[in-house]
Amino acid sequence: MVRKSVSFILIALLACISLPGCGGSPQEKAEAKRIALLNEVADRLEKIKTDADVTAAKPDLEALGTKFKDMDAEQVPKATADEQTAIDAKYKSDREKVTTRLMDEVGRITKDISPAATLIVFNDLKLDPTSFSK
Repeated sequence: MVRKSVSFILIALLACISLPGCGGSPQEKAEAKRIALLNEVADRLEKIKTDADVTAAKPDLEALGTKFKDMDAEQVPKATADEQTAIDAKYKSDREKVTTRLMDEVGRITKDISPAATLIVFNDLKLDPTSFSK
């Protein structure tokens, strides 16, 4: 059960990477912002080494979760097919890197601390996985 929950959370985080958004256009800027925020999450997860660190991370993770919600609340027009293709090409490498970082950190926390610690971390982020499908 815990594994399914962790897998679902990972899928939801990965889905958020693929949303339109980044650099010049509003969509491109949003994509760049989303990738930067996911890197912030990975940075914070890297610091979690013990159960005590999980508890200490709560305020930071909640703040990151609020940033995600604020970003999702911004009204960014949908990119055209051509714009989305260009955005995808431009940010493919960055998406892959942050995805790998997140997966590595979640896997490490699950293995080195516990699956329950992973669930606590994502609960602290307070992310609604349905918000990633916008």
